Amino acid sequence: MFAIPHLQITRIYYRLVIENYKRFFRFPEAGIRGALGYYLYDEITKDFASPAHRENCTHLYSALLDPLPGTPAPPEGPQPRSINLRFFALPQEHDKAGLEVTFFGLSSTLSDTLEKCLTALGEEGIGHDATRFYIDGMRPPTVTDIADVQVSNSDSLKLVFFTPTTFRHYRKESTDWNLEMFSWNLLQRIELLCKAYGSIDGADWNFDELLHDLLAMESQAATTKTTRSRLSSRQNKRIYYSGFTGTVILKNISETARVLLSIGEMVGVGKNTTFGGGRYAITV
Repeated sequence: MFAIPHLQITRIYYRLVIENYKRFFRFPEAGIRGALGYYLYDEITKDFASPAHRENCTHLYSALLDPLPGTPAPPEGPQPRSINLRFFALPQEHDKAGLEVTFFGLSSTLSDTLEKCLTALGEEGIGHDATRFYIDGMRPPTVTDIADVQVSNSDSLKLVFFTPTTFRHYRKESTDWNLEMFSWNLLQRIELLCKAYGSIDGADWNFDELLHDLLAMESQAATTKTTRSRLSSRQNKRIYYSGFTGTVILKNISETARVLLSIGEMVGVGKNTTFGGGRYAITV
């Protein structure tokens, strides 16, 4: 076994009441994220903004999007976003939706600023039709560390991918299940997140050996392709986000692989994790 890295994960769940529910739910993560970007930029550039408010908004902008225009990028290059958003339907509540916000590392200190921004955006409305919403409730934050991950002792597991999942390895992409690409994407995501927002023992984290453990698994998939799209006002074109959902049965799973799979359940895998993509649940 390897020394499991450390990464604090904070999750907050909001319940939102939404005016135009069906239109809003076409791709709400992208709509909210884009609207937050414009709103935060306006707040940061206001002449009368207090230094503390401007600093919080600047940090939140970088956590959700990229460094502010005109500011240098991190010296180590692009990093995974430290805040991810995922919307989900609430059964029997047709005008409401759940919003799951995931904070990696110390970005959870921005939760109050994010909630204030969501409240203001809901009053203004987002998107071309200015859809309005308001926060109707929330669950207390849950804080975990991947080092304390709970691991099944079964050598056969089922992964249920419940949000669209796309794998990317260098310039190649796949919207179908692929064990090799899944394994590579999983290790890369854990490594990048822990290096950016947690801690990882470089001497103990052997990427190639861990990859070998994952590739020793046997897999059988039953998945379907899901397509989502959004109109990007910044790029002035429609952008498509395809991926698969469904189940994958894994067998011949080593103890090391079970730990990595359980961490993946916590952090997601593949492309578009910022928009809630690549999420799966593990069942025995």
